[in-house]
Amino acid sequence: MQNRISIILLIISAVGILFLFFLSQNLAVKETQINNISNKDLGDKVLIKGKIKEIAYNQNSITILLENQNSSKIEIIMFTNKILNLKQNQTIRIYGKVDSYKSQLQIIVDKITESKNP
Repeated sequence: MQNRISIILLIISAVGILFLFFLSQNLAVKETQINNISNKDLGDKVLIKGKIKEIAYNQNSITILLENQNSSKIEIIMFTNKILNLKQNQTIRIYGKVDSYKSQLQIIVDKITESKNP
C-alpha cells in the first residue's frame, strides 16, 4: 500500500513539473517598442531593443541611455560592479522590469544580449 502511494505521488509530481515547464514556455515576453512603454507597465517584464547612446559605469551599477529607430529613449539600469563589453552605438536587447525613478520611466535589467540585426 505504501509503495503504491509513493508511485502515485511520483507520477503526480512529474506531471506537475511537465505542466509548469510547458506553461513557462508560453509566458515568453514579446518585444516592445520603447515609445510604447508607459506608467501602466510599471512592474511588468519587457523585452526591448535599441542602440546605446550613452553608457556610464557607477560604483555598483551601469546606466545606459537606449534609443530605438524612432528616436525614443529610455534609461536602463543594471546593478553590478562588473565592466561589460558594451560600446556606444552598439545595438542590444534588454530584458527587464519597468520601474520609475524621479518620475522617469526606466528598465531594471535582468539580461542584456547583443542584437545581431540593428
